[in-house]
Amino acid sequence: MPEDTVILTGHTRMTTQGDARYIYNNHPFTGKTADGSFALCHNGVLYNDSQLAKSERLPKSKIETDSYVAAQLIEKYGRLDLKTIAKMSEAVEGSFVFTILSDKNKLFIAKGDNPLCLIHYKQLGLYVYTSTEDIMKNVLKGSFLEKLPFEVIKVTEGEIISIDKRGRFEKSSFVPNEFCYGWNYYGYRKPAYDEDELFDICGMFGVSQEDLMLLYDMGYTDEEIEGMLCDRSMIRECIEEARVLVGEYY
Repeated sequence: MPEDTVILTGHTRMTTQGDARYIYNNHPFTGKTADGSFALCHNGVLYNDSQLAKSERLPKSKIETDSYVAAQLIEKYGRLDLKTIAKMSEAVEGSFVFTILSDKNKLFIAKGDNPLCLIHYKQLGLYVYTSTEDIMKNVLKGSFLEKLPFEVIKVTEGEIISIDKRGRFEKSSFVPNEFCYGWNYYGYRKPAYDEDELFDICGMFGVSQEDLMLLYDMGYTDEEIEGMLCDRSMIRECIEEARVLVGEYY
């Protein structure tokens, strides 16, 4: 890395759309606006990327990944700031956390209903983020950071934050786009995952494999569970209900 590097972003991908063997399908995705260039990463699944590409008349690209539409929308809006990120976040349908790094070393995070863990080492001037707390623990384990004190920064659904290279915060918000999984304005959509894949990815949504098994034991289908993963309040309610019923049974 260049010696003057002060911020670094990366992405570990679970492939849902776009063959990962072709590097152009993998995050981060780059884009350009009047402000300069940026790199965008997305955790989640978008369902209306094809519709947005048509309705917004976005340029055709060999990139097949659903997440790329977010980068294209920001490019179309012409600027990278809290307002355009809010506009993009309200346009997409699906589950997401977007992280966008500008070439001015400014990091934007837009939180939808996917998990986010963000911590701050004040004495180091260092922010670290992952999707879940468990992944954060694994990242820190065995490193010099493990024993240092840190502060957990809470970011809730519908919030956007930015952190510049000096650690200065800005905050804004957006209204998440409510959509009905399965049936929508564009017709029925087949599930993206089967049971084995749902067990592989459930941790990205903050759901343990034990809780996922509990939902299957209660008779929920792949389609129903995938839909729940896009609705944090619904899946928590169903898991709690299942725990109560199992407790009563035993």
